[in-house]
Amino acid sequence: MLLTAAGQALILNGTPLPAFTLTPISGKTYTAQLQIAPAVIKTSASSLPSLTITPATLTSSATTGTAVAVYSTSASTISSNGGTISTPVSVSLSQTTAYETGTTTTASGKTEYQVLLTAAGAAKVSSGATLPSFTLTPSAGQDAGTPVTFTPAVTTDSQQPTLTISALNSLTQASATTAPPIGTVVATFNITDPGEQTVYMAVLGNNKDQEGEVDTSVGIVVPGGDYLYWTSSANNGNSWNSWKQLPSTMISAVAPSVTVLGGTLYLGYISTGNNEINITSLDSSTGNWSTPYQIPISGQSGTYANASYLSLCTESDQGTQQLAIYYVDYGNTGNILKAYTSDAASNSGWTVGDAIQYTSSGNLQNQTASGPITVSQYNDQTYLAYQGGTPKSPATQIYLASSANPFVGSSWAIQQLIDPGTKTALGLSGNDTGLTLSYGKSSLPNQLLLQQYEATTTPWSNLGITPSSATALVFDGSKTVYSAVISN
Repeated sequence: MLLTAAGQALILNGTPLPAFTLTPISGKTYTAQLQIAPAVIKTSASSLPSLTITPATLTSSATTGTAVAVYSTSASTISSNGGTISTPVSVSLSQTTAYETGTTTTASGKTEYQVLLTAAGAAKVSSGATLPSFTLTPSAGQDAGTPVTFTPAVTTDSQQPTLTISALNSLTQASATTAPPIGTVVATFNITDPGEQTVYMAVLGNNKDQEGEVDTSVGIVVPGGDYLYWTSSANNGNSWNSWKQLPSTMISAVAPSVTVLGGTLYLGYISTGNNEINITSLDSSTGNWSTPYQIPISGQSGTYANASYLSLCTESDQGTQQLAIYYVDYGNTGNILKAYTSDAASNSGWTVGDAIQYTSSGNLQNQTASGPITVSQYNDQTYLAYQGGTPKSPATQIYLASSANPFVGSSWAIQQLIDPGTKTALGLSGNDTGLTLSYGKSSLPNQLLLQQYEATTTPWSNLGITPSSATALVFDGSKTVYSAVISN
């Protein structure tokens, strides 16, 4: 009595084999029938499906489709009445937002099974965020093997500075007793550090002299004025280029904000007079800024988003990078709203007016601000810092709101930070060590105060007055905000 392919399939699916009856026949004489119910005896756990993970080399330049791990499986075996059946193994992946499974063929023709980065996973690597753990579970039919959990580690690309000789000069010795003068140029060289980042900064100021007349020779003057200026540093902010003015038609009521999306620098500002949000971008090849556009409100022809203050950032929505604007609605409500798009080059396709809310006593409340708002990202979350109250009823208490899912308005948590006792400009900067908040204080009107948040220590410990340690700086005083952003 042999097992058919259909019978084997029943075993693999964990279905009991049906009983069968044998009836011996001799001529026309039927003897007693014999009914048999086959029993399947499974082997011990050692022969259940198993899985081994081997880490792949993962660097900070990883992109979509980069392997984070390679895995191999061993087949499950089932013994039945002295016979052995090998069962094909399938593998399930627990984390499918940042990862997906795939295969590749090696040079020797062998199929290699991999866990790969999705677009969302690659975005985490690019932003410096920690990649989540994932679990692979092998199974064969009804049998599940032991799950294996793995946390990918990202190593920083080894990018060493390079030195290039651009000019080598010949030295001439006129006689045996003379030599070229001390200080003669022997060679000219350039040093390139691929690990350095570009930092952009924008500010509100003017170019007028003490009499109020335009004088381009005086450079930028802050505080005061409503013209937009920008500058950049190619070496992590250690040295800066000269300030450059944006077109004089771009006049802002409050300080601008900048961010980088897809390698392009975007600047947002609020028009003087109509309080409309304007977006412009820099053409890095020409150094020119694009004609600014306003953000239309859906269903309201000719109506555009108005704001009292704004702050730009880039966020990832299910793996798609978005330009996001957090802004204080113009008027007395002071509601904090959000607009975002995946096509920042155009004013079409914007989602506008999402309210940033929090839960209080079981009810959703709109978050409101009476002054500047600043946004940053840290540890896979978006953070907002602002002074509470409303424009009609201002407050000086600084709040911090955070969300791991910032595209859902009701997902935000809120906490009080500090009360500086005065209306102040704010700056918020996130990096791998934590968040840095900068603000002014009524008792120290000419100084910048910094505090830092670290998840492993007591929140918001005072760092002291060390402005050079911040990547985003603000100085106390009306309209005097330095907004910095790092381009990877």
